[in-house]
Amino acid sequence: MYEEVIGVVQSDTEAVKCFRKAAEQGDAPAQNNLGWMYKEGKGVPQSDTGAVKWFRKAAEQGDADAQILLSGMYRYGKGVPQSDTEAVKWFRKAAEQGDAWAQTNLGGMYQPGKGVPPNKTEEVKWFRKAAEQGKAEAQHHIGRV
Repeated sequence: MYEEVIGVVQSDTEAVKCFRKAAEQGDAPAQNNLGWMYKEGKGVPQSDTGAVKWFRKAAEQGDADAQILLSGMYRYGKGVPQSDTEAVKWFRKAAEQGDAWAQTNLGGMYQPGKGVPPNKTEEVKWFRKAAEQGKAEAQHHIGRV
């Protein structure tokens, strides 16, 4: 409510308090939201390591959004050592849940062989899954292979 301004005065600090309370009780969406607040420095000092901590907790519970965000942190070395292998691991978890954005990114990792050996079959497989969901970027890639 505090973050989206529903019946209260907008306050990132109050939103963080609410997210933290739920996150500490194991609520994956709250953990993901708290990670986002740390990543953006909203209501808390900006901290990539803080973001990774909370994204990981949610990702380990199967939260696809958190898995994608954690992938990005590994892909670009934000709050963790850069690792394409770890990025692929978390993209795959979200992709297997049907997330088109993760499927597109996983296909993109297979294309040049980042974190995985180059594999045209896997590249096309993941781009096709995303394209079938209407993901324009994946449709573009399918048209080129």
